Amino acid sequence: MKRLFIAINPPKEIKYQIDAICEDLKPKFPEARFIPAENLHITLTFLGDQSDESIGPILESIKKTIFAVEPLQIELENSIFASPKKPANKIWLMATEQTSKKLKELKDKLDNELIKNSIRFNAENWGFNAHITLARSHQNTDIKGLSAESNKAISEERINFEATSIDLIESMLYESGAEYEILEKVDFKRPK
Repeated sequence: MKRLFIAINPPKEIKYQIDAICEDLKPKFPEARFIPAENLHITLTFLGDQSDESIGPILESIKKTIFAVEPLQIELENSIFASPKKPANKIWLMATEQTSKKLKELKDKLDNELIKNSIRFNAENWGFNAHITLARSHQNTDIKGLSAESNKAISEERINFEATSIDLIESMLYESGAEYEILEKVDFKRPK
């Protein structure tokens, strides 16, 4: 069994730009565990434990979802946010409302294709908010000083990039944190 999720990975230069933001935030939230730059991503669907046999149908679902879809423009807010769940145990960099709406439509199509291909996963019941998780608490408790009221601007400009693929990723959990391995990248259709 593999612990899998489907995500959009920002380009390396964007990951390093976001990592620089995290470096500035670390002194403000010393008890938070910040995500390494190479692990920064936007999760579309968490699949949980899946058999090796399910990988083919999962990839077919991804391919069918993005067939004829051009690369997406992703725009991230210039503010950090406490995750809306309680406790406030994650720091997020949110996508703009327009980007979140586009990604929600893509996610809904993807989830429907996964269901058609008999992939079992727990559909999320809360509203989809496209984001990149920057940090988590060590013990799944509140991060001191973090609340919905602590949302604040972190830069002058929004971060923009083109999403050129949807990736199937395996998450391996260790005491030191999660390590991710991209099993396959499925490219969006390139405009002619």
